[in-house]
Amino acid sequence: MISLIMGFNSGLQLLALLNVNKASVIIYGKMRSHVTKERRMIEYFNDVMVMWISYSMICMTDFVRDDMAKFYNGFMFIAIFGVVVLGDLCYISNIIYTRLAWNNKMERNKEKYIKFTEELFEKSKEFDQG
Repeated sequence: MISLIMGFNSGLQLLALLNVNKASVIIYGKMRSHVTKERRMIEYFNDVMVMWISYSMICMTDFVRDDMAKFYNGFMFIAIFGVVVLGDLCYISNIIYTRLAWNNKMERNKEKYIKFTEELFEKSKEFDQG
């Protein structure tokens, strides 16, 4: 959409891309659409990393004349992308581990819970009859 609005001026396209990234971070920060702090923090992390990737895209255009700088910037681009994937995988694995630990805890205490509810049911029967 940015390329349709800006035409063939690559400089304006890059500036628009960077400003859209900044605006999305600001709008997201004001809306607080996620309930938990952890989800907001991972969203901020992803948005900041997208901004870094956008900044590194500038170094791969004709604004940078040195080919070696573009070459090394490609490695930086891959490293930033790897950090994003690693960060998101750590967050997802933490969620999975927490839920599995909670389910295991509930399974271990299931018999105690069933026994407790049966005792309460028997006491309520005695109370109703007496």
